[in-house]
Amino acid sequence: MSFIELTSAVMSPFTIRSVSTVPVSVPSITIPTPAAAPPVPILIPVARKGRLKVLGPDGRFRGYLADRIQDGKYRFLTETPGLALSVLIPPRSSDHPFEIQPASQVAQTKDAVGVTWANVPAPRWMENSSFVAICCSWSTVKSTTTWATERAVWRLSDDSELSVRYPKPDGGFEPLQAHLSSKGGPVLWFKYSRPFAFDYDKVRVLFEQAE
Repeated sequence: MSFIELTSAVMSPFTIRSVSTVPVSVPSITIPTPAAAPPVPILIPVARKGRLKVLGPDGRFRGYLADRIQDGKYRFLTETPGLALSVLIPPRSSDHPFEIQPASQVAQTKDAVGVTWANVPAPRWMENSSFVAICCSWSTVKSTTTWATERAVWRLSDDSELSVRYPKPDGGFEPLQAHLSSKGGPVLWFKYSRPFAFDYDKVRVLFEQAE
């Protein structure tokens, strides 16, 4: 056997033969992407709507502040919720005095349930401990009189009781206490230093939230 024939015999098992190929279609694969997270809702605090309810020293209901103004002052109480003054207060109470707004007038004018020293111009209200203040329509009294009048005077306790801190010219506050005549009439705000009045009862003014 020649060398060439011997080489062919040895290499024959390792000869590469052509293999026919058949194209195979491969399905496309979609890789899922994480779903977009839903937007986080933004909670905007809203004012609370309600009425101003007056309770006597024994807890007896004395009426609501009525939605009726005379000479710029809230001089009347009513036992009917539908006739009560509807008001808005801030969503959260704080140590800083805030405003109370009449709910029916928010869209028309920037009014507030203020406190005025009737017939007493500022700053003379500090001169006499017997002077008394009363709830008022701030915009009416401010535009028609020279009386000492403020609107950001309210504070709310944890049990929904409203109190008044009237600002002093020196930057401090004069705390006032609500009183009501035994014969009825408007809620009046006395200084704590005012001499005791036998015909007036200390009362509590509460914010009653509307349902």
